[in-house]
Amino acid sequence: GLADVGSGAASASTSAAEAFDVKGVTAFFFVLYFLMATQDIAVDGWALTMLSKKNRGRGPVCNSIGQNLGYFMAFVGFLALNDPGSSEKFWRPLLGLKSD
Repeated sequence: GLADVGSGAASASTSAAEAFDVKGVTAFFFVLYFLMATQDIAVDGWALTMLSKKNRGRGPVCNSIGQNLGYFMAFVGFLALNDPGSSEKFWRPLLGLKSD
């Protein structure tokens, strides 16, 4: 009955948890985030060397605008590429593809 289904799900999740390498995943994401933070610091320092003293105050503004444009392109652009209506109306004609 229902109790059998529940016990089967519990044993399946236990075996999945035993097979999951928590230390390996933790180490992977630690290294990943360490590298991302290092890259962020390096790019910020590089921007300071490229910008003149007069324009250094505008650097964070450009960074914020670029970050928001990136979010927009990543999320809204992804949805637009996956929408069949957008594909038929915009992408297919733009790329010269025939409709199905």
